[in-house]
Amino acid sequence: MTKHSVQRDRAEARFTATTHTRRTDQSRAKLEHEEQAQASNEKTAKLKSLRLAKEAAEKALGPAKKSPSRKRKVATKATA
Repeated sequence: MTKHSVQRDRAEARFTATTHTRRTDQSRAKLEHEEQAQASNEKTAKLKSLRLAKEAAEKALGPAKKSPSRKRKVATKATA
């Protein structure tokens, strides 16, 4: 083999290894993103079901009683 072909073979091997590593990293990142998205969707569904259950329970109890509104007292300056 000539010096040129040996260098080319090494360069191709490095390129292939780099490309494979890049693809592997992308696959891992995609998998991680999908797992996070699934966890987020599950959490959202759980919160929605809790909210709907709460609203149904409140509706079953009837209208909520409003507490009487308080009037604010105006602060006055104390004179000495």
